[in-house]
Amino acid sequence: MFEKLKRDMSELVMTIEDNPPEKDIRVLWDGIGEYNFSQTGLKGQAILVFLRNEQRQVIGGAYGWASYTWLHVRVLWLREDQRQRKWGTWCWVGTDNGGPTIR
Repeated sequence: MFEKLKRDMSELVMTIEDNPPEKDIRVLWDGIGEYNFSQTGLKGQAILVFLRNEQRQVIGGAYGWASYTWLHVRVLWLREDQRQRKWGTWCWVGTDNGGPTIR
């Protein structure tokens, strides 16, 4: 079986990269999005929630993707001085609710 796989990949190159270009990562996300849409007729959407200070600087937030009935949170981060103050919970709730504005 390995020999067959080896022959089938003779014109392909597989790489493992720790810092690929963003455009290459986008190809993967776009590809799975197009495939999922072709199978379900439903599109997903990015969800971004930001926690900002009075100067409107980002001091925390969450980034994820909502599609169908699932939510994939890729990043949830808070600046050190904002941790243990429930802001992470609010950012998480914000992603699950489509990112409401919390004042």
